[in-house]
Amino acid sequence: MKILVFLPCLVLITVSAVCAQSRQPVNLVDDQYLIFQPNRLAMWFSNNGDKGHAPNNVDPGIEWPVGSGKSISFTIGTIWGGIIPHDDRKEYRFGGSKHSHGLRAGIILPDGTASDPRDPAYRIYYIRKNDDKATNSDYEEWPYQDGAPVDPNTMLPEFFGDEQIWFVANDLDPQRTHRVGSSDPIGIESQTLAWGFTEREYFKDVIFIRERLIHKGKKNLEGFYIGVFSDLDIGNSHDDYIGVDTLLQLGYFYNQSNRDEQYGIAPAAGIVILGPVPSISSFSTPTIPIIVDPGITPEYLYNLLKGLSWNGKHQINPLTGEATTIGFTGDPVTGNGWIMDESTSQNHDTSIMGIGPF
Repeated sequence: MKILVFLPCLVLITVSAVCAQSRQPVNLVDDQYLIFQPNRLAMWFSNNGDKGHAPNNVDPGIEWPVGSGKSISFTIGTIWGGIIPHDDRKEYRFGGSKHSHGLRAGIILPDGTASDPRDPAYRIYYIRKNDDKATNSDYEEWPYQDGAPVDPNTMLPEFFGDEQIWFVANDLDPQRTHRVGSSDPIGIESQTLAWGFTEREYFKDVIFIRERLIHKGKKNLEGFYIGVFSDLDIGNSHDDYIGVDTLLQLGYFYNQSNRDEQYGIAPAAGIVILGPVPSISSFSTPTIPIIVDPGITPEYLYNLLKGLSWNGKHQINPLTGEATTIGFTGDPVTGNGWIMDESTSQNHDTSIMGIGPF
């Protein structure tokens, strides 16, 4: 069994700054959605891989500030792709979550099959530092046996913040992986931990996310890339631009002007990839259909994950003429460098920020 471990933290940041939303989970067929609200951010998570997206497609995917009814996200997801080598060809595989979602709740069992996604043991667990076994069943039933972090001395939940959630999912449902990437499953088990701080002022607009990906498939996998797919909508969804700061490993979304229909003075939002991982290898703003049709192959999506066009060609920096896999690296504040404008924006932009190969 080949193990792939992905341990960065994805940090959602809003720039600028209460009534609480319900934390009751929403259960759909085989999927659970839950609002994680540790501070001024309230973010939806699902054990189908969906993040920052409300299950009714109407409510804020990430509400900021809490109680405002204003949203900075339509959806966020982790995506991945790799190559299964054959003597005469390369077989591309692609999975994860973008506008459609390729995971189901539960672990991959020792025999290589998926556990029952409706088993309540594979729900989303939500705990707080002041919890104990008497006050929170998620604390009492914390699933350390499936990979949830614990203090090895006490075997009690290990805390990374003041509040945190944990859940496990897998990519073994071929109907879901084909909907995401026209691909057969790889055999990836995804363990997601998210945490936030309630009292630290400089972290009140931040949610940390750590994902551990374990390859439990039976076939060897090469050239493995991981990416963050983002469709962040800063208030109005049709007036946002995208950029990347390679030194900070930060992909960000900002308003085309200083004002937004929902927010008035527009905030910005971003995702930082923290170590220990390789530096960002790609950043692009591809157009990807919400539901992948049979004409879009796993190789097409794998190329996008690498920062290439669908046919494997590099992006071209319009200012230097140089080929690259990382686009929009300029400074929108000063206007220097390669920045998005009306000629390059699709009015409803998405981004892929990738790292690899592993």
